[in-house]
Amino acid sequence: MADGDHGGNIMATNGIATGVNLGVRRIDAITLATHDMARALAFYRLLGGELEHGGDDTTFATFRLGGTHLNLVLEPKQIEWSFWGRVVFHVEDVDAAYAVLQKAGVLADGEPRDADWGERYFHVTDPDGHQLSFAKPLEADVEGVARGHHARPGGVEQASEDSFPASDPPSSTPTTGTAKASKTES
Repeated sequence: MADGDHGGNIMATNGIATGVNLGVRRIDAITLATHDMARALAFYRLLGGELEHGGDDTTFATFRLGGTHLNLVLEPKQIEWSFWGRVVFHVEDVDAAYAVLQKAGVLADGEPRDADWGERYFHVTDPDGHQLSFAKPLEADVEGVARGHHARPGGVEQASEDSFPASDPPSSTPTTGTAKASKTES
């Protein structure tokens, strides 16, 4: 094969594949690691997901949350991980979700707030240190542009350069807030 010709429609340019269309429609699942499956399941049950597979004594579990799956995989205590990103859950009402989680004993990293990139959101950190964001797009103004977005020529929106506040950089390790799943008494 000639350099850059890998068969099919894949072309490599400087080591990056281009021209590939796999027909991806959406991300169906995300998998998070845990050191304590029972604790993780208790926490994620607070989000209202339906447990489809696994249980407290298994090494793998799957929740259905909205139209997506959240998998949990049990890892040995000696396996450590650090910040890798965050999972964003779009919810119907950010403030109501915040109130429900606060009542359940989950401590958020701050109160719900409106972001320059056009969402109302808040973050929590699950018991294994994974950052979760609960968000909803802000209502568009009369011109159809969400706050914090600027129209490009041709009507395409672009987030402003200051879309991510200094206190919430998208690629830093979360340092505030702790999530604690508390057992509610009947």
